[in-house]
Amino acid sequence: NLKNNFRSVRHFKPPASRSESKETYLVAQGFKG
Repeated sequence: NLKNNFRSVRHFKPPASRSESKETYLVAQGFKG
């Protein structure tokens, strides 16, 4: 589970991507090991 390994996990959709596009990035910060 990503939330167990990282302090912060959130979805990020680039402003340049079209609204009908399924392009979404998963941003994970603060790796706990």
